[in-house]
Amino acid sequence: YLRGHLNATLQQTGLCLLDATQCPGVLAIKDVRFEFDLNGTTGVLVLRDLGDDMAENVRYLNGLRLVMELKKDLTAEYSKKENQALAELIAANVKTPDQSPVVLLTDLGQKWVFLRLSSDFTIRKYVLKKPINAFDFIRSILSTPNCLQMPNPFTTSTVRFPPKGNINVLFPAGEDTDIGDMLERYQSMKSEIHPLDWSMEREIGRKLVQAMPAYWGMNA
Repeated sequence: YLRGHLNATLQQTGLCLLDATQCPGVLAIKDVRFEFDLNGTTGVLVLRDLGDDMAENVRYLNGLRLVMELKKDLTAEYSKKENQALAELIAANVKTPDQSPVVLLTDLGQKWVFLRLSSDFTIRKYVLKKPINAFDFIRSILSTPNCLQMPNPFTTSTVRFPPKGNINVLFPAGEDTDIGDMLERYQSMKSEIHPLDWSMEREIGRKLVQAMPAYWGMNA
């Protein structure tokens, strides 16, 4: 289904779809700034097509543009599923800060939730309801990753978004930051909860989002 809608764009950009469920731990992070280890994977990754070398080098996430978390049902326990996607957003951006990838949480039906870090210290959330609009936005993400824009169905213009943010700027290293204090508390929690699973990661994602200066959303 995804390839059918995105194949032309993938070929033009040299990207590919990867079944991330076959790559356990692909979004695992171990960063000296974060005093906990984050383990997990996602549904689908869109990243640079390395051909026969993909399996050996997937852990580097070369050219990662989009992380897709696919759910059959987004009506039940939605907040937990969104928190999981937010944890994936943090993990993906920690692993590829220069790429600043976007995370998509979707049921491939009537709900397409896009999450990204922007340069104005905001986690931005865009919710689309129509697959045709969602795939147009995905093509924009893949084709022009540093200058996102979305076709506006109500005018002849397009909606333009702020540049992506670099997580190394949003979360600078340093023990004196509020984030550092928060992560230190999680370190003590980790010692009592092992192994760390997605329920823990969702909570981490929620706390990290709360620490951001702003959270912006758009529905269309």
